[in-house]
Amino acid sequence: LIYCPAGLSFENKTYTVLDGTKVIASGAFKNNSALEYVVLPDGLTEIRDSAFESATALLSIEIPNTVELIGNNAFQYCGKAAITFEKGGTADLVIGNYAFGHTHFTEMVLSDRVITLGDYVFENSTDLATLSFGDNPRLTTIGSYVFINTAKLTEVTFPDTLVTMGSYNFASSSAINAGIQRVNLGNGLKTLGESNFENLQSLKYVYIGSSLETMGKSNFRLCSNLTTVEFAKDAKLTKLPMGTFHQTGITSIEIPASVVEIERKDSNYY
Repeated sequence: LIYCPAGLSFENKTYTVLDGTKVIASGAFKNNSALEYVVLPDGLTEIRDSAFESATALLSIEIPNTVELIGNNAFQYCGKAAITFEKGGTADLVIGNYAFGHTHFTEMVLSDRVITLGDYVFENSTDLATLSFGDNPRLTTIGSYVFINTAKLTEVTFPDTLVTMGSYNFASSSAINAGIQRVNLGNGLKTLGESNFENLQSLKYVYIGSSLETMGKSNFRLCSNLTTVEFAKDAKLTKLPMGTFHQTGITSIEIPASVVEIERKDSNYY
């Protein structure tokens, strides 16, 4: 499907994409303010960049279990659209940058097939309160700034399949991420970027799993209400970078035996 003109009228405000369609082209439904429902066909494999961007009236859409790519900005600015994923399917699914940014759905259950979340995927999804990675997730990679300004998301448990997480994923320059209280990084994460939770005033508990080998600086810096950090008993982390727990609420912590270096900028920074 190449393009659906914004000015067309639709019976019951519904558009059914023809059977046999494999690709929704970039910008196909962009700025369409009439459609409330779109029915996507079985066998669809790609929803390309900005395909539904600013389709502000969209209320509901189900992603078929054959889709392998959701492009950059694909559903950005889609208001309160309920975006769901058909269960099943075997093909891996990649979700691009800003794919669901500035939307206002309250719940997201990702497909088990998702292997990659790009940058800023849920940026400014300020009503997102519940996030699930599916029953048998395959997720291995999360980019950066993915959960910026998700103010109602209070708890996240990342799957053990996750290997790499970028930087600044929940970091805040204000208290806008006030909901985040508990984070479980899972037992498969090997690489954690920098400043992922910096300045989250409501963060209270973090679990750091057994596989983490490398982490960037300042991940929990300025989390003034963070009181509990639990490391896996068989932790592999060897270095705590500069500013990791600077100005948190921690009064005591059990550093794993694997840690052989605590990096300091000066005596007051760590």
